[in-house]
Amino acid sequence: MALDNAANFCYGQVTVAPSPAASGTTMEVTLLGGPTLPAAPWNAVVWITGVGPLQSNAEIVRVTGFTQLGAVVTVSAMTRAQESTSARTIVVGDQFQLGPTAKLIADINALGSGDVVGPAGATGGNFALFDGNTGKLIEDGGTPGSAAFADTGDFDPAGSAAAAQAASQPLDADLTSLAGGTIGASLTFAANVALLFNAALSDQQYCGFATAGTAGATLAFGELCYLQPSDSRWEKVDADAAATSGDVKIGMCVLAAAADGDPTRMLEIGYIRADSLFPTFTISAPVYAGVTPGEVQVAQPSGTDDVIRIMGHGKTADVLWFNPSNDWMTHV
Repeated sequence: MALDNAANFCYGQVTVAPSPAASGTTMEVTLLGGPTLPAAPWNAVVWITGVGPLQSNAEIVRVTGFTQLGAVVTVSAMTRAQESTSARTIVVGDQFQLGPTAKLIADINALGSGDVVGPAGATGGNFALFDGNTGKLIEDGGTPGSAAFADTGDFDPAGSAAAAQAASQPLDADLTSLAGGTIGASLTFAANVALLFNAALSDQQYCGFATAGTAGATLAFGELCYLQPSDSRWEKVDADAAATSGDVKIGMCVLAAAADGDPTRMLEIGYIRADSLFPTFTISAPVYAGVTPGEVQVAQPSGTDDVIRIMGHGKTADVLWFNPSNDWMTHV
Protein backbone atom coordinates (compact mmCIF):
# COMPACT_ATOMS: atom_id res chain seq x y z
CA MET A 1 0.00 0.00 0.00
CA ALA A 2 1.39 3.41 -1.02
CA LEU A 3 1.07 6.33 1.36
CA ASP A 4 -0.32 9.66 0.22
CA ASN A 5 2.30 12.27 -0.64
CA ALA A 6 2.70 15.13 1.84
CA ALA A 7 4.28 18.57 2.08
CA ASN A 8 4.65 21.22 4.77
CA PHE A 9 2.88 24.60 5.07
CA CYS A 10 0.35 23.98 2.29
CA TYR A 11 -2.26 26.46 3.53
CA GLY A 12 -4.45 28.82 1.51
CA GLN A 13 -7.92 30.13 0.77
CA VAL A 14 -10.65 29.19 -1.69
CA THR A 15 -10.74 31.75 -4.51
CA VAL A 16 -13.23 29.95 -6.79
CA ALA A 17 -15.87 27.85 -5.01
CA PRO A 18 -17.19 24.48 -6.27
CA SER A 19 -20.40 24.55 -8.24
CA PRO A 20 -22.75 23.46 -6.78
CA ALA A 21 -21.05 24.59 -3.56
CA ALA A 22 -22.13 21.51 -1.54
CA SER A 23 -21.39 18.86 -4.19
CA GLY A 24 -19.10 20.30 -6.88
CA THR A 25 -15.81 18.53 -7.50
CA THR A 26 -13.67 21.39 -8.83
CA MET A 27 -12.44 24.61 -7.22
CA GLU A 28 -9.56 27.07 -7.15
CA VAL A 29 -7.30 27.72 -4.17
CA THR A 30 -4.61 30.36 -3.65
CA LEU A 31 -1.80 29.19 -1.38
CA LEU A 32 -0.09 31.52 1.04
CA GLY A 33 3.69 31.59 1.26
CA GLY A 34 4.36 29.92 -2.08
CA PRO A 35 4.53 26.20 -1.18
CA THR A 36 4.35 23.52 -3.87
CA LEU A 37 1.71 20.82 -3.48
CA PRO A 38 2.81 17.18 -3.80
CA ALA A 39 1.46 14.87 -6.48
CA ALA A 40 -2.11 13.70 -5.91
CA PRO A 41 -3.90 11.90 -4.41
CA TRP A 42 -4.07 13.33 -0.89
CA ASN A 43 -6.67 14.56 1.59
CA ALA A 44 -7.16 18.20 2.52
CA VAL A 45 -9.33 20.05 5.03
CA VAL A 46 -11.62 22.92 3.95
CA TRP A 47 -13.32 24.99 6.66
CA ILE A 48 -14.92 28.36 7.27
CA THR A 49 -12.83 31.51 7.57
CA GLY A 50 -11.87 33.15 10.82
CA VAL A 51 -11.83 30.06 13.08
CA GLY A 52 -10.07 26.75 13.47
CA PRO A 53 -11.40 23.54 11.85
CA LEU A 54 -14.02 21.62 13.82
CA GLN A 55 -16.23 18.64 13.03
CA SER A 56 -19.13 21.08 12.68
CA ASN A 57 -17.49 23.55 10.28
CA ALA A 58 -15.00 21.54 8.23
CA GLU A 59 -15.02 19.00 5.42
CA ILE A 60 -12.24 16.67 4.30
CA VAL A 61 -11.93 16.28 0.53
CA ARG A 62 -9.74 13.89 -1.43
CA VAL A 63 -7.96 15.61 -4.29
CA THR A 64 -7.14 13.29 -7.19
CA GLY A 65 -6.30 15.84 -9.86
CA PHE A 66 -4.96 19.42 -9.90
CA THR A 67 -2.62 21.85 -11.62
CA GLN A 68 -0.53 24.53 -9.93
CA LEU A 69 0.68 27.79 -11.41
CA GLY A 70 2.62 29.68 -8.81
CA ALA A 71 0.39 30.11 -5.80
CA VAL A 72 -2.80 29.32 -7.73
CA VAL A 73 -4.02 25.72 -7.55
CA THR A 74 -6.81 24.56 -9.85
CA VAL A 75 -8.41 21.42 -8.44
CA SER A 76 -9.82 19.45 -11.37
CA ALA A 77 -11.02 16.35 -9.48
CA MET A 78 -11.89 15.74 -5.86
CA THR A 79 -14.15 13.48 -3.83
CA ARG A 80 -16.27 15.16 -1.18
CA ALA A 81 -17.14 14.26 2.43
CA GLN A 82 -14.16 12.02 3.26
CA GLU A 83 -13.21 10.40 6.58
CA SER A 84 -16.71 10.60 8.09
CA THR A 85 -17.07 14.32 7.47
CA SER A 86 -20.18 15.85 5.87
CA ALA A 87 -20.31 17.82 2.67
CA ARG A 88 -20.71 21.50 3.42
CA THR A 89 -21.27 24.61 1.34
CA ILE A 90 -17.77 25.66 0.34
CA VAL A 91 -17.55 29.38 -0.43
CA VAL A 92 -14.91 31.87 -1.52
CA GLY A 93 -12.70 32.75 1.45
CA ASP A 94 -12.90 29.33 3.12
CA GLN A 95 -9.62 28.07 4.47
CA PHE A 96 -7.76 25.15 2.86
CA GLN A 97 -4.95 23.01 4.23
CA LEU A 98 -3.15 19.86 3.16
CA GLY A 99 -2.00 18.18 6.33
CA PRO A 100 -1.96 14.83 8.11
CA THR A 101 -5.45 13.48 8.67
CA ALA A 102 -6.60 10.31 10.40
CA LYS A 103 -6.36 8.43 7.10
CA LEU A 104 -2.64 9.08 6.71
CA ILE A 105 -1.93 8.02 10.30
CA ALA A 106 -4.02 4.85 9.86
CA ASP A 107 -2.19 4.03 6.63
CA ILE A 108 1.17 4.43 8.36
CA ASN A 109 0.05 2.16 11.21
CA ALA A 110 -1.17 -0.43 8.72
CA LEU A 111 2.25 -0.49 7.13
CA GLY A 112 3.79 -1.02 10.54
CA SER A 113 1.70 -4.16 11.11
CA GLY A 114 3.58 -5.83 8.28
CA ASP A 115 7.07 -5.20 9.60
CA VAL A 116 9.44 -8.13 9.16
CA VAL A 117 11.37 -9.11 12.27
CA GLY A 118 14.53 -11.17 12.17
CA PRO A 119 17.39 -12.35 14.38
CA ALA A 120 19.87 -9.88 15.81
CA GLY A 121 22.69 -11.42 13.80
CA ALA A 122 23.17 -13.40 10.61
CA THR A 123 25.75 -15.65 8.97
CA GLY A 124 26.98 -14.73 5.52
CA GLY A 125 25.81 -17.17 2.84
CA ASN A 126 22.93 -18.61 4.87
CA PHE A 127 19.33 -18.68 3.66
CA ALA A 128 16.78 -16.34 5.24
CA LEU A 129 13.49 -18.22 5.66
CA PHE A 130 10.05 -17.10 6.77
CA ASP A 131 9.09 -18.57 10.13
CA GLY A 132 5.40 -19.57 10.17
CA ASN A 133 2.83 -18.16 7.76
CA THR A 134 2.41 -14.55 8.97
CA GLY A 135 5.06 -13.21 6.64
CA LYS A 136 6.52 -11.11 9.47
CA LEU A 137 9.22 -13.32 11.00
CA ILE A 138 12.55 -14.21 9.44
CA GLU A 139 14.81 -16.95 10.74
CA ASP A 140 18.33 -18.04 9.91
CA GLY A 141 17.80 -21.01 7.61
CA GLY A 142 21.39 -22.22 7.58
CA THR A 143 22.70 -23.80 4.39
CA PRO A 144 21.33 -26.80 2.44
CA GLY A 145 22.32 -29.98 4.19
CA SER A 146 22.94 -28.36 7.58
CA ALA A 147 21.03 -29.20 10.75
CA ALA A 148 19.76 -25.63 11.01
CA PHE A 149 18.36 -25.81 7.47
CA ALA A 150 16.55 -29.08 8.19
CA ASP A 151 15.24 -28.02 11.61
CA THR A 152 13.38 -24.94 10.38
CA GLY A 153 10.55 -27.06 8.97
CA ASP A 154 9.61 -24.14 6.72
CA PHE A 155 11.52 -25.00 3.55
CA ASP A 156 9.25 -26.41 0.90
CA PRO A 157 11.43 -28.11 -1.69
CA ALA A 158 8.46 -29.43 -3.67
CA GLY A 159 7.07 -25.93 -4.26
CA SER A 160 10.24 -23.87 -4.60
CA ALA A 161 11.86 -22.70 -7.77
CA ALA A 162 15.23 -23.51 -6.25
CA ALA A 163 14.28 -27.17 -5.89
CA ALA A 164 13.08 -27.32 -9.47
CA GLN A 165 16.41 -25.96 -10.62
CA ALA A 166 18.32 -28.28 -8.31
CA ALA A 167 16.46 -31.30 -9.71
CA SER A 168 18.74 -31.33 -12.74
CA GLN A 169 21.90 -30.77 -10.71
CA PRO A 170 24.07 -33.29 -8.86
CA LEU A 171 22.73 -34.05 -5.38
CA ASP A 172 25.46 -33.38 -2.83
CA ALA A 173 23.42 -32.84 0.37
CA ASP A 174 21.20 -35.01 2.52
CA LEU A 175 17.42 -35.14 2.03
CA THR A 176 16.42 -34.33 5.61
CA SER A 177 14.43 -31.30 4.53
CA LEU A 178 12.35 -33.41 2.12
CA ALA A 179 10.67 -35.35 4.94
CA GLY A 180 7.02 -35.87 4.03
CA GLY A 181 7.45 -34.06 0.71
CA THR A 182 7.50 -35.08 -2.93
CA ILE A 183 10.43 -34.96 -5.31
CA GLY A 184 8.90 -33.78 -8.57
CA ALA A 185 11.85 -34.36 -10.88
CA SER A 186 14.82 -36.64 -11.44
CA LEU A 187 17.82 -36.48 -9.11
CA THR A 188 21.37 -36.85 -10.34
CA PHE A 189 23.84 -38.17 -7.79
CA ALA A 190 27.35 -36.76 -8.00
CA ALA A 191 30.38 -39.04 -7.88
CA ASN A 192 31.04 -40.60 -4.47
CA VAL A 193 27.55 -39.76 -3.19
CA ALA A 194 25.36 -42.56 -1.87
CA LEU A 195 21.79 -43.03 -0.73
CA LEU A 196 22.32 -44.51 2.74
CA PHE A 197 19.73 -46.71 4.45
CA ASN A 198 19.57 -46.65 8.24
CA ALA A 199 19.92 -50.24 9.43
CA ALA A 200 19.80 -49.38 13.15
CA LEU A 201 16.09 -50.15 13.48
CA SER A 202 13.76 -50.71 16.39
CA ASP A 203 10.89 -53.18 16.31
CA GLN A 204 8.23 -52.39 13.67
CA GLN A 205 10.55 -50.15 11.67
CA TYR A 206 11.89 -50.31 8.13
CA CYS A 207 14.03 -48.29 5.74
CA GLY A 208 14.17 -48.73 1.98
CA PHE A 209 12.14 -48.61 -1.22
CA ALA A 210 8.42 -49.32 -0.89
CA THR A 211 5.30 -49.27 -3.02
CA ALA A 212 1.65 -48.58 -2.20
CA GLY A 213 -1.00 -51.18 -2.92
CA THR A 214 -4.21 -52.92 -1.86
CA ALA A 215 -4.39 -55.77 0.60
CA GLY A 216 -6.05 -59.02 -0.41
CA ALA A 217 -6.29 -60.21 3.20
CA THR A 218 -5.64 -59.06 6.76
CA LEU A 219 -1.93 -58.20 6.81
CA ALA A 220 0.45 -57.42 9.67
CA PHE A 221 3.69 -55.46 9.63
CA GLY A 222 6.53 -57.75 8.53
CA GLU A 223 4.43 -60.38 6.79
CA LEU A 224 5.79 -61.68 3.51
CA CYS A 225 3.39 -61.12 0.60
CA TYR A 226 3.04 -61.69 -3.11
CA LEU A 227 1.09 -59.71 -5.72
CA GLN A 228 -1.91 -61.87 -6.69
CA PRO A 229 -2.06 -61.78 -10.54
CA SER A 230 -5.83 -62.10 -10.79
CA ASP A 231 -6.78 -59.00 -8.78
CA SER A 232 -3.48 -57.13 -8.18
CA ARG A 233 -3.87 -57.42 -4.42
CA TRP A 234 -1.25 -58.45 -1.92
CA GLU A 235 -1.71 -61.91 -0.37
CA LYS A 236 0.46 -63.86 2.08
CA VAL A 237 3.33 -65.87 0.65
CA ASP A 238 3.20 -69.61 1.28
CA ALA A 239 6.28 -71.60 0.22
CA ASP A 240 4.17 -74.76 0.06
CA ALA A 241 3.12 -73.83 -3.48
CA ALA A 242 4.80 -72.20 -6.49
CA ALA A 243 1.68 -70.15 -7.21
CA THR A 244 2.06 -68.29 -3.93
CA SER A 245 5.84 -67.98 -3.69
CA GLY A 246 7.53 -68.88 -6.97
CA ASP A 247 7.24 -66.86 -10.15
CA VAL A 248 5.43 -63.93 -8.49
CA LYS A 249 6.32 -60.42 -7.31
CA ILE A 250 7.30 -60.41 -3.64
CA GLY A 251 7.00 -57.64 -1.03
CA MET A 252 7.00 -57.33 2.74
CA CYS A 253 4.15 -55.52 4.49
CA VAL A 254 5.13 -52.25 6.20
CA LEU A 255 1.61 -50.82 6.48
CA ALA A 256 -0.79 -53.18 8.23
CA ALA A 257 -4.19 -53.79 6.64
CA ALA A 258 -7.24 -54.72 8.71
CA ALA A 259 -9.12 -56.41 5.88
CA ASP A 260 -9.22 -57.36 2.22
CA GLY A 261 -9.42 -54.16 0.15
CA ASP A 262 -7.65 -51.91 2.66
CA PRO A 263 -4.67 -49.82 1.55
CA THR A 264 -1.23 -51.20 2.35
CA ARG A 265 2.42 -50.61 1.57
CA MET A 266 5.05 -53.14 0.55
CA LEU A 267 8.79 -52.94 1.11
CA GLU A 268 10.49 -53.98 -2.12
CA ILE A 269 14.11 -53.69 -1.00
CA GLY A 270 15.61 -52.45 2.24
CA TYR A 271 16.01 -53.16 5.96
CA ILE A 272 13.14 -54.25 8.20
CA ARG A 273 12.64 -55.45 11.77
CA ALA A 274 9.54 -57.27 13.04
CA ASP A 275 10.36 -59.04 16.29
CA SER A 276 7.06 -60.88 16.70
CA LEU A 277 7.25 -62.47 13.23
CA PHE A 278 10.93 -62.88 12.46
CA PRO A 279 13.10 -65.77 13.65
CA THR A 280 16.61 -65.08 14.93
CA PHE A 281 18.80 -64.40 11.91
CA THR A 282 22.41 -65.36 11.36
CA ILE A 283 24.37 -62.40 10.12
CA SER A 284 24.89 -62.60 6.34
CA ALA A 285 23.10 -65.98 6.11
CA PRO A 286 20.22 -66.42 3.65
CA VAL A 287 16.59 -66.12 4.74
CA TYR A 288 13.88 -68.00 2.84
CA ALA A 289 10.18 -67.71 2.08
CA GLY A 290 8.45 -69.72 4.79
CA VAL A 291 6.00 -72.58 4.68
CA THR A 292 3.91 -70.75 7.30
CA PRO A 293 1.82 -68.20 5.34
CA GLY A 294 3.28 -64.70 5.57
CA GLU A 295 6.48 -65.70 7.39
CA VAL A 296 10.15 -66.10 6.55
CA GLN A 297 12.42 -68.84 7.86
CA VAL A 298 16.14 -69.37 8.22
CA ALA A 299 16.08 -73.07 7.27
CA GLN A 300 15.73 -73.98 3.62
CA PRO A 301 12.26 -75.48 2.99
CA SER A 302 12.58 -79.24 2.61
CA GLY A 303 9.09 -80.56 2.04
CA THR A 304 7.96 -82.09 -1.23
CA ASP A 305 7.12 -79.36 -3.76
CA ASP A 306 8.20 -76.63 -1.32
CA VAL A 307 9.53 -73.54 -3.04
CA ILE A 308 13.10 -72.57 -2.18
CA ARG A 309 13.47 -68.84 -2.73
CA ILE A 310 15.85 -66.50 -0.90
CA MET A 311 14.19 -63.38 0.53
CA GLY A 312 17.35 -61.67 1.73
CA HIS A 313 20.04 -62.03 4.36
CA GLY A 314 20.45 -61.35 8.02
CA LYS A 315 21.89 -57.91 8.78
CA THR A 316 21.78 -58.50 12.52
CA ALA A 317 20.07 -61.12 14.65
CA ASP A 318 16.77 -59.24 14.30
CA VAL A 319 17.13 -57.01 11.21
CA LEU A 320 16.56 -58.45 7.75
CA TRP A 321 18.13 -57.10 4.57
CA PHE A 322 15.09 -57.72 2.38
CA ASN A 323 16.08 -58.24 -1.24
CA PRO A 324 13.98 -61.03 -2.80
CA SER A 325 15.76 -63.15 -5.37
CA ASN A 326 14.10 -63.71 -8.74
CA ASP A 327 15.53 -67.24 -8.77
CA TRP A 328 13.69 -70.13 -7.15
CA MET A 329 13.45 -73.88 -7.27
CA THR A 330 11.10 -76.59 -6.05
CA HIS A 331 12.25 -79.18 -3.54
CA VAL A 332 11.62 -82.75 -4.67
